[in-house]
Parts: sequence; C-alpha cells; structure tokens
Amino acid sequence: MSGKRIHILVLISFFVCIVYNNCAQELNRSRQKYLEDIVETIAGNSDTELDLTSLFHQLAYYLNHPININSATAEELSDLIFLNDFQIAIILDYREKTGIIYSISELLYLPGIRQQDTDLLHSFVIFDQPDKKVRIEGKMLRNSNHQFIVRYQRVIESQKGFERIPDSILAKDPDKSRYLGSPDKAYFRYRGTYGDFFKTGLIMEKDAGEEFFKGSNRGGFDFYSAFVSYSNEIGPLKNITIGDYLIQWGQGVLLWNGYSFGKSGYSSGIVRRASETKGNVSVDENNFLRGMSMTLGTGRFTWNGFYSQKRIDANLSDSMAGDNSITGFVETGYHRTPSELRKEKTARLTTVGSSFQYHDNRFKTGLNGYLMRIDKTLLESEYLYKTNSFSGKELTGTSMDYKYLAGRIQLFGETAYSTHSVASLNGMFFILKPEIQLSVVHRYYQEKYYSCYASAFGENSSISNENGLFLGAEFQLADFGLRVYGDVFSFPWLKYQVNIPSEGYDVFIEISRKIKRAELYFRYKREEKPKNFPNYEKLTDIRNLFIENYRFNASYHAGDNLRLQNRMELSRTSSDHEKTNYGLLCSQDLIYSLNAVPVEFSIRIAGFNVQEYDARIYSYERDVLYAYTSYMHYGKGWRFIAMAKWEASEFLTFWLRLSQSYYPGNEETGSGLNAINGSHRTEIKIQTVAKF
Repeated sequence: MSGKRIHILVLISFFVCIVYNNCAQELNRSRQKYLEDIVETIAGNSDTELDLTSLFHQLAYYLNHPININSATAEELSDLIFLNDFQIAIILDYREKTGIIYSISELLYLPGIRQQDTDLLHSFVIFDQPDKKVRIEGKMLRNSNHQFIVRYQRVIESQKGFERIPDSILAKDPDKSRYLGSPDKAYFRYRGTYGDFFKTGLIMEKDAGEEFFKGSNRGGFDFYSAFVSYSNEIGPLKNITIGDYLIQWGQGVLLWNGYSFGKSGYSSGIVRRASETKGNVSVDENNFLRGMSMTLGTGRFTWNGFYSQKRIDANLSDSMAGDNSITGFVETGYHRTPSELRKEKTARLTTVGSSFQYHDNRFKTGLNGYLMRIDKTLLESEYLYKTNSFSGKELTGTSMDYKYLAGRIQLFGETAYSTHSVASLNGMFFILKPEIQLSVVHRYYQEKYYSCYASAFGENSSISNENGLFLGAEFQLADFGLRVYGDVFSFPWLKYQVNIPSEGYDVFIEISRKIKRAELYFRYKREEKPKNFPNYEKLTDIRNLFIENYRFNASYHAGDNLRLQNRMELSRTSSDHEKTNYGLLCSQDLIYSLNAVPVEFSIRIAGFNVQEYDARIYSYERDVLYAYTSYMHYGKGWRFIAMAKWEASEFLTFWLRLSQSYYPGNEETGSGLNAINGSHRTEIKIQTVAKF
C-alpha cells in the first residue's frame, strides 16, 4: 500500500475514535520522577529502542481503576511497583487487625510507610467498604471498559533507504539493500476489560520501512499480538490466558518476560515481584510467549503451567547443514529489507513450563521448570567469547526461588540449573528505620549457563559469565533524600569487546532536596569497565575505561499551570594511555496548561556536545501516552521538542509531538539506510486515545 493510502487509513482511524471516550490521566510529579529514573536506568544499559509498555501499563490502568485497599490481595498491591513487599505485608496485617482503613493519612502511622510512599499511592487506591468476591454475573459483564489507541509517526526528511532504485539495477541485484515499505510507522491497540474477570487486547504495528498490505505483509501490519484472559478469586481456576502473554517467575534467573528494574537508587527495586500471567501489551516482538497459560490454586498452594509455540527470526546457516541449522537468533523485530526478510520467522520455538508455589503473608517459595525446543539446530558460535554459548535443539531449565519477611528484613533469591551450569542470585532488603532502607544482592552466573527468557539483576545483558556484589542505601525525609549504591563485578570468561577475563565496578550517588515550589537533585555516577584497545595487535591488549556522569536537575512550579525544568549533565571518559573525552548536555523544559481549555503544551530545547561514543548521555523525554523515549545524545548539536495534549472532551484525548535533532555543519545526518542529506532529522507523531 502506498504512503498516501496509509495517510488516509490513519486519518480515518483518527476520526472514527471520536465516538469513544478517554479518561487518561498524567502522572503527578513524584510518579513522573520515579518513571523518568526507571526509563533512563534501563536506557543506559541498552543500545536498543525501548518499549516499556508492559512495565508501566498497570500504573495507568490503576489510575482509572483504583484498588480498594480494604479488599485488595497481596498480588493486586504488588502491581503498584513502588510498594515493597514489607509495606504490603504491613498494610495487610494492619487491615486484618483493624478491619477497615479509612484514609491515606492513616497509613503514615504504619512502620515502613513514608510520606513519599503515600504521595505515590494516593491516586491508585480508594478506601471503600470491603468488596465481596463473587462469581461472574451478567451485571458484572456489562460493567466493561474499552480503550483504543491509534498512533502515527514519520521522519519528515527523505532517508537513503527510501530512495527509488532504477528497475535496471534491481534486475541485476534484486537483493540490493533498501527499505521495501513506506517511511510511515503505524500502531493500533485495543484493550477491553469486562467486570473484574475478563480482559482482552489486540496490537497491530508497522515499523517504518516495512511493507503494508503488499509483499511480505499482504495481511496488513507486520506484527500482530492478541490475548484473552480470565481471572477469578473464587474456585481453583485463578487465571487462564490464551494468545500472547508474559510469565514472570522468581527473580528472573530462569524465566521473566517484560522489562524490570536493574541497578537504580531505589533500594526496594532490587526485589522482583512475580505476578500472575498477564496478556502482552508491548510491541516487543520477541519477549513474550504465544499459546496458553493456566493458573490453579487452593489455599496457600498455586500451580502455573504454560504451552507456547511461535515463529522467531534467526540467521540461517550457509553451511552444509543448509535450512536445518541456524547461527543465532535475531531480536530487532525489523522486516524492512531483503536481508531482514530472509531471517523472518525462519525457526519455530516451542516452550512448555510449570511452576509450583507455596505462599503466605511472610513466606513464598516456588519450584520452576521448562523445556524449550527449536525445530532447527543452533550451531556453535565461531567467536571465541561465545565458546560457552548454548548450541543444539533442546534446552531444559529448573529453579527454586524464595522470599521471606522476618521483622524488618526480607530475604530473597533464586537458584537455577541449565546447560549443566548454575546461576544463583540471593539478596537482602532491610528497613533500618522508615527513613532508611538498605539492600544487598549477590549473583553468581556460571559462564555456560543459558536460559532463553532469563532477565535477572546483573551487569551483563545475558545471565551468564558474571559474579557480583551490590550494596545500596536509601535515606528519605519529607524534603531531603539520599540514594547511593556500589556494585563490584567480574567476568570469569571473555565477553563482547573484552578478550580476557575481567572485572569492574559501578558507584552511584544522588542527593535531592525540595524547597517550596522547587525540586533539586544532584547525581554522580562512576563506572570502570575493561575494553579492548581499538585496532589491538594482541588479544591481551585491554584498557580500563572510566565513565563518569555529573547531573544537576532543577524543577520549579511557577503556579498551578506552569512547570520549568533545567538540566545540566557532564560526562567524562578516560582510559589507559588515551586522552580524556567530555560530553555536555544542557536542556530547558517548559510545561504549561491552559485554564480556558483542557490543553497542555510542553517544549524542550537542549544543546549537547558529545564527541566520544563512550561519553554518550541519555535523557528522558516527554512523549505521548504509553510511549517512553530516552534519547541518546551523541555528536554536537541541538534537540528541539514540542508537544501538545488536548482533552477534546470527557471522551477523547489527542497528542501531537514534533521533535528535531539539528547538527550544525553536517552534510549528512545518520548512517546507512537511515542517512539523511542535510544537518537535521525531524519526526512527527500523532496519537489518539479513546475510552468508553
């Protein structure tokens, strides 16, 4: 389908949504700061585009469907990720003794509950009479909610990959690298809830460069994801989900779908809280399961089992094994060029798993296991640092996890066994006083350990070849906060861009202060990592790379309608026998809400000068609902962002976002097929959210 037809489709969808209603709400200042910290933490450890929808979707859901704190279960309160297990247990114990909690201020008298916790909590809970758990009735099914999201975005300038190639050249080289589709990116999502029992969702997405209703995507979008889920507290069947879903077990050492906390200044964030099976709401085309999951429970015992089968992208081997072997998985999710299409859905991955759990208010343990099978043989890697990587067609993994609350101390951990190797994570979260929280995590991941869906705490992107010890502390008063952590780690075997066993460390300090209408914080981070020398002559030519970041952030509320935010961040990198490199970012944000009409404007102007890639600076940017942007500043230039949000009625909300990166003096911006002739790159994004 041509770009013109896509524009027409998006425009039609845009106006069709007008018949629906929207109750979307923005996060307040405390939650916004919390969100920004998580996004930038994950972005700083990832070089890929982020999709954090699955991580934060439940927060937006509970803004519109607050939890009744007088009848909520521990699992429901666990969905509020800023509450730790100790606080949840305290709330449940207090409710059991007193019967009913009447107000948010009552929680401040509980040990471990601080003012900032209630600031985060008050928009997500209500204090009604206890609900009675009932079975499905027609009245409950009629109490339904439906949300539609339509999003369109496009880079305005012409990119090299979209330039027309003469037919004579394509006749000689049909596989010539180019984008086969239009530069438009389109996204549609529907989510429905029926009473407290049924949930359903549908996602459709086309990335820029992918074909639409033609070629490889004659069925329309490149990516489809859907699910139907049933949950009930009555009877042994607790949950059943059909379609695409996420499973989260233990501490993520064996299996964890979706994003989660890594290293951050929030001490309680180190403890993973597994939840019931959730339908997939993300456009991450790899990190989910497809099939059916079921959860049964009685009393303190719970069983979860799942079956998944899906096609995955992989590199086909050019060896004698032919189409029956692959050299590795491809996780970009892009199917834009002839080369990318050759890798699309070339292998079938089947996974079967089961978990038995025992739990009460203070103790939880689980025994988990799964079997994974690929219909093609994964060959051994030719790279030396991947000598210990998984190869073959079949993989099994088992683990045992635990969590135990003893007074003000929480112990937690998970130990897993797979590919004849062990991975173990164990830690402690300790509340010395309500204002002081401490955390300790030790991980030991053998170099041959592998689990396809593992996502546990660590320095490496993969859960293998790592030993480490993390210590964190958080001190928080009403107007003053201090967060610190230190992490030391070693890698017993080689790793990417490091040709020998190595070690390093990471240090973080943040001081925050509230002064009337102003919120200030200063952050310092230092990391030492080994890295190969460029153009090394010997495998042992390794340098120690030091990376430092200094950030000062000031946010000021000039009245009820205007918010200003200033940020200055300096990065510094140095290494053995090489010069020191610096990076600088200065940004100014203005967020203004009109009184006469429900319209909000936000503007950002940022200047940056970062000449070394290792000194790159990440910065969270305001975006449309359910989109999370952490922009990487590299090079010398300016970044401009303007966004408007219009609540057209009680029924509908629109967003319009324009962003531009400008690199003075550049004759070309970007690289490869994304290269643009000129010094700037401009993107437009339009979104409609409707709910009824």
